Amino acid sequence: MFKNIKMKSSLPYFLDFPKDFQKQIVDQIITCVSKSENVQLVGLKGSGKSLLFRAIPNLSCIVSKFDTYNIDLSLISEKTPKAISELLLNKLTEWESKENSFKRKTIILVDSFENIEDLNPLIVNIFNGISNRHRDFLSFVFSVERPIESNDRYWGKAILCLPLNKTDYDWFWKGLGGNIKFKKRILDVSGGYMAIIKRLVEIANSNMNIEEIIANPRLNPHLLYQLELMKEGLKGKENYFDVPIYNTFISGIVTN
Repeated sequence: MFKNIKMKSSLPYFLDFPKDFQKQIVDQIITCVSKSENVQLVGLKGSGKSLLFRAIPNLSCIVSKFDTYNIDLSLISEKTPKAISELLLNKLTEWESKENSFKRKTIILVDSFENIEDLNPLIVNIFNGISNRHRDFLSFVFSVERPIESNDRYWGKAILCLPLNKTDYDWFWKGLGGNIKFKKRILDVSGGYMAIIKRLVEIANSNMNIEEIIANPRLNPHLLYQLELMKEGLKGKENYFDVPIYNTFISGIVTN
């Protein structure tokens, strides 16, 4: 129903991040990587995982201790073991050609990993092979919507992508150029959920009746699209954290 909706993006390409951006999450990642363990960063689409992946290589607490590399699996159209293997091996060759690569603890951020629907043994072996090649120096951080259901310890600890706290929200708000009049209201109804904040800022900046839309999110197709994505990602399960406008949306589904 919403597949063909095109949304105007107002999110700038943030280059400078607060020193303690998403500190609670980053500290957990540092603890795991220091022990050469992998991590599953868990969050629905729009929760801010990609922005966090962009921030991590720029945070002093990371740069001082680790090297970082990023691989985005959305760059390949078919998520087959062959295509994934070719992308990973090409990246590995590129990374290994750099001076001093894998000479200290290294984080490989695997964005869009949730788009792999079939975690068959071949795909696991691809990542395992790279890990074994640089044993004790390498950890993966996988982007996933839900924790990987497996008894294999390889996938590591599941860490929840938390909503923005007030300090990070202030920074994000400034970057979006939001109307100060609605700043607290948007934080309250969004629960700090990044994509919802973005949609509500766009609504407020367009001089629409934001209170009317908060009361009935279905009045705005872009906001509705984001809420539908959340609903699809949760698959009937309880939300990871409280997003009041999502609760309003779900209540409308039940009563309509």
